[in-house]
Amino acid sequence: MLMRMARANAEQMYAQALAEFPFECCGMIIGPEGEDIEAEDIVRACRNIQQDLHQKYPERFPRDATIGYTMAKDDIEAIVKEAQDHGWVVKVCYHSHPNTGAYFSQEDRRNAEGWDLWFPGVRFVVLSAYPEEIRDMQGYRWDEPTQTFVSVPVEVSE
Repeated sequence: MLMRMARANAEQMYAQALAEFPFECCGMIIGPEGEDIEAEDIVRACRNIQQDLHQKYPERFPRDATIGYTMAKDDIEAIVKEAQDHGWVVKVCYHSHPNTGAYFSQEDRRNAEGWDLWFPGVRFVVLSAYPEEIRDMQGYRWDEPTQTFVSVPVEVSE
């Protein structure tokens, strides 16, 4: 199943990933229900608090923000409230992978488990970010019959 994404939304995610490089960026896309990410859907960045957690609790959070992300709780709450206020849904949770591919890692899979219970139909997008360029963007979703995450090709459209 293909996910089409409006170029303006993709470019907002690209800009965030490049601005936060070499750390992982993260955020959500909210909008009316639907498979595709339309121009009227809204990209909302979240603060990645992974670096703070890693510095305060290195044993509990061994990954720093160059190889991990944790969305700030108050950012998540504000985005969800905004979606609910409009009668919208969380359509996508996204993050970047600095200096590597746009694959859905075991850590990504572990962190994403259960999100579909809070946000039915949510998809996950991973951006491959390098200095001054985004090399790839891949989508993933939970597949109930196989009980695993499966690839969802992303097509950026005008």
